[in-house]
Amino acid sequence: MDLSIFKAYDVRGIVPDQLNPGVAARIAGGVMAATGGRTFVVGHDVRLHSRGLVEAMIEALVDAGADVIDLGLCGTEEVYFWTGHEDADAGLMVTASHNPAEYNGVKFVGKAAAPLSPDGMDAVRDWAASEAPLPTAAQPGRVRAPAHRAAYIDRLMGFASLEAVRPLHIVLNAGNGCAGPVVEALAERMPPQVRLSLVHGEPDGTFPHGIPNPLLPDRRQATTDAVRALGADFGVAFDGDFDRCFFFDGEGRFVEGYYIVGLLAQAVLRRSAPGTPIVYDNRMTWATEAAIAAAGGRAVVSRTGHVFLKRALREHGAAYGG
Repeated sequence: MDLSIFKAYDVRGIVPDQLNPGVAARIAGGVMAATGGRTFVVGHDVRLHSRGLVEAMIEALVDAGADVIDLGLCGTEEVYFWTGHEDADAGLMVTASHNPAEYNGVKFVGKAAAPLSPDGMDAVRDWAASEAPLPTAAQPGRVRAPAHRAAYIDRLMGFASLEAVRPLHIVLNAGNGCAGPVVEALAERMPPQVRLSLVHGEPDGTFPHGIPNPLLPDRRQATTDAVRALGADFGVAFDGDFDRCFFFDGEGRFVEGYYIVGLLAQAVLRRSAPGTPIVYDNRMTWATEAAIAAAGGRAVVSRTGHVFLKRALREHGAAYGG
């Protein structure tokens, strides 16, 4: 096993040389050993080799006596949500996010959707690379789907009260990744004055319009063109596993992330107590901290990386982080 696939808080490698069903099964065994868990959530992105990796993980977990909640095609945020919602011991998402098509990987989340600690990641790696055989239980586990799939959409809808929103037309570019089905489900729940226009919504692991990575300038044009052609108020573009999104204004211009972090922080603080903590990435500019302070919040800086950001959110009881 090529141990270079184990990064600080996830796994990434080239398929099949570095990451294949055999390695995926070992990783699943490592997660089970590291967490001592008996119930796991699994899901995967649109990449052509993702389902095969997930099936190897499911087989290893079930053979070891664990129960598995199989989300199938989904976004990383859905694995995080369902791990907490189903009170699972851990979640595994097979995805390489915005990396080139020959890559795949695994993202992890622990109990209550908390990130795995560095020690936990080390334990996963060490077991996966060991000579220990994959465990076999006398009573295999079971595989099932989520009990109430709409619960995730219910959760998203709970973040905003849309009835009083002025008329809005929003372009959402899924980039042929995992976001399309969720956008379609949200569109059915929108009030009449909110219109969602989906671009490249069909999940397609061949990525006919290029790898969905809106951080790259040459991956932004489709969103820009759709905003302008449809006269939308703004646009949103997602990466492949839709754990990141990027905004475009009403003229189709890309909006840098630090402005969005400041805007969302201000929106959250409008319904929060004075001095409420807001966590922000240390790569953000002074404008982010100024926006938080101006809205009555307390700015808390975090190390770069979603694991560190989420840890800071929990430690400080923050209302938002970005």
